[in-house]
Amino acid sequence: MMKISIIIPIYNVQDYVERCINSVISQESNDFELECILVDDCSSDHSMEIAQKIICNYTGSIKFVFLSHDHNRGASAARNTGIEAAVGDFIFFVDSDDRLENGSLKYLVDGLNVQQSPQSIDVIMGNMQLCMDGKPASDMDQIILYDNSEGEALRKILTREIYHTPCNKLVRCSVLRENKAYFEESIIDEDLLWSYFVFLYSRNVLVMPKITYIYEDIPGSVMHTTSKRLAQLIRSRIVIVNRIMDVPPSFSCPEYYTYLFYVLARAVNLYEMNRNDFADVKEDLNLTKLRLMNETRRQGYCLLYAFFYTMIPPLYYITKFRFYRRYFDRILRQLVIWEKFLLNNTSKSPNKEL
Repeated sequence: MMKISIIIPIYNVQDYVERCINSVISQESNDFELECILVDDCSSDHSMEIAQKIICNYTGSIKFVFLSHDHNRGASAARNTGIEAAVGDFIFFVDSDDRLENGSLKYLVDGLNVQQSPQSIDVIMGNMQLCMDGKPASDMDQIILYDNSEGEALRKILTREIYHTPCNKLVRCSVLRENKAYFEESIIDEDLLWSYFVFLYSRNVLVMPKITYIYEDIPGSVMHTTSKRLAQLIRSRIVIVNRIMDVPPSFSCPEYYTYLFYVLARAVNLYEMNRNDFADVKEDLNLTKLRLMNETRRQGYCLLYAFFYTMIPPLYYITKFRFYRRYFDRILRQLVIWEKFLLNNTSKSPNKEL
């Protein structure tokens, strides 16, 4: 029987943790074994007391495991702690202020079991409702199986057609452990890095249309946060781009470069808006921009290479136009189409040795 390990980092969520755990309890099923790992990241409120009270009164078949850190290390570290302790065939991340729809895991498992080769599927994901705007994360209306042998699923992550958050995905535990696909600690937006490696190493990905996860978090605007955190965000994006460039796909993929540009462009924008505050990241940021542009040019993606000059003044100021900001994603997608068209018609394949 399949085993599933749910991992929930806990940190100062006393107003939400009961709802979250009760939604996990609603997943109980005779079709699979379920454990739930609660990782206390040194909460200073009553989160763990509430969780322990619920579990003490629970008499079902779900096995609950309590783990704790000796100091606050962040959600990434808590997830990594859970991965190391998990005994399940699949891992499923839940944020403690979110909740699952009733029967979500059974729906995902049933979808896996009806596939012709379920053993070759490494990720199964449902749809997600975003409570901040009341909309689902995807408007798909049918089950789709992505064959990732040539990067079909990876391209969906790179073009952000599939959400990159780790929650609401059944991920085969062996994919994470064998490829050391853990979460980078002490950075912001670590999901961008983690999802790239998961989809790079996964064989096939099953995407199902039903909403299985309610995403309750309402993030604050990064523009209203501290200068220290903005600097951390810039540094984090630099780390993410370089880590990804260290392990590129083995096949031609212009989407890979537009994804790196998407990640880095945010750091460039924050830096250009606050040059005096972030002088210490200038050198690393410039080196990362140069690395991305050189690799893009070396692969033969001339249009992308030219467009990436918008990261460098004075062309950077083009990004201030409303048209650019509004159609940013559409521009990147169109550039990918044109690059593929040019490469196919000139019969020139990019050098795959990065």
